[in-house]
Amino acid sequence: MEQTKLYLESYNITNISIRLNPSFQITEGPIEINPCFGRAITKIDDNQAIITLKVEIKNEGNKPFIGEITIQGKFRCDNWENSEDGQFLIKETTSTILFPYLRQALSNVTGLLNITPYILPVVNTQSLFKKTNNK
Repeated sequence: MEQTKLYLESYNITNISIRLNPSFQITEGPIEINPCFGRAITKIDDNQAIITLKVEIKNEGNKPFIGEITIQGKFRCDNWENSEDGQFLIKETTSTILFPYLRQALSNVTGLLNITPYILPVVNTQSLFKKTNNK
């Protein structure tokens, strides 16, 4: 039996909205940032899907910046909804592929704010999106 294949056809950053927090107070010690994540899967057809990942830093507590970044990837996996492997690839593997792009975008943008760039921790995306009850 032939192995199911997944292709990343394209990706785009669809939203960048990061700004300095005017109420931020410099303190000693580490700053706790608890990003919120979101994911959506949109079927295009039997062979393609759009995966949207989002990270949001809410204006809660003393954070140097607030905002969000959203990235979308267009993936191809032939007849993905009708095979267990295809469903796993679209629902789980695509997030693992896109996450480093989201991580790099947040790091780059926060570095442009003339603050220490914020680098998202490396995470198990399968576990992350199961915990946050995303599709």
